[in-house]
Parts: sequence; C-alpha cells; structure tokens
Amino acid sequence: MNPAILDIAEVGKLSGLPASTIRFYEEKDLIRSIGRRGLRRLFEPNVLLRLQLIVLGQQSGFSLEEIGAMFTEGGTEINREQLLVKADELDRNIKQLTAM
Repeated sequence: MNPAILDIAEVGKLSGLPASTIRFYEEKDLIRSIGRRGLRRLFEPNVLLRLQLIVLGQQSGFSLEEIGAMFTEGGTEINREQLLVKADELDRNIKQLTAM
C-alpha cells in the first residue's frame, strides 16, 4: 500500500472534519475516494486541499452545488470566473446591508 494514501480516519484527523462530513462530501461528488482498506475509504493526499477549499467556500457563502461547479474536473483548482461573480455578489450584499 502506498504510504501517501490516507484512510478516512487520517483525513479526518488532518482536516479536522468528522468522517460523516467527509462521507457526505463524497456523496455530493465534491471529493472522491480511490478505494477501500477493509471498510475504510482511502484518499489521495490532495483531498486535504479540496476539503480546505470546500470549507473556505462554505464560509464565504457558497452552496455545496456552487463549490462543486467551481472545481475543475478532478482537480483542486477552482473556476476563477465563478469565484469573481460570487465575490461581486457578496460585495453588493455588504453594500446593501451597510446602507440599511
């Protein structure tokens, strides 16, 4: 077994996310496991970056669907154009709330 491969418990420990959240993100196709060791899902190390981007996106007001749409196919990069559109939307909301 490749030592760089992480099982779900290791991903949870390193990311600070519970296994249930990791499984939920996998169900939503935001991340992908690469197999199993017994009953435990296995992940490549780049899943940690994807998880960080998912959490950051949620904290920034993106829905999971929006986050999923921003990821390039299988990669850890996001669609910058969609990110800029969301940033403009957030700026408008801030200005509107400040005016109130």
